[in-house]
Amino acid sequence: MSELQFEHGIVKEIGNKEVIVSAANKEYHITLSNEEEEVIQILLLEEDVPYVLIDTKNNRLVFEDELNMTEHHQPELADLESDAVDSDGYVK
Repeated sequence: MSELQFEHGIVKEIGNKEVIVSAANKEYHITLSNEEEEVIQILLLEEDVPYVLIDTKNNRLVFEDELNMTEHHQPELADLESDAVDSDGYVK
């Protein structure tokens, strides 16, 4: 059975420019850029979200904006217009 390229994992430890993520019964040691380090700190400290998506083949974190996973980017929802939804797709 082959590995999936993307796995959700739990952040076990964060250090200087590195994060250790546990996913699929493995530990991944991922080197972080300055921007990634800031984002992961916000997720962990401010939003209390210990889960991250990792690219297991390239050993890196993947953030939602890279995958365009928000609803307002989905073509099948592009024609929906409502006074209750702003231009970013969030409910007012």
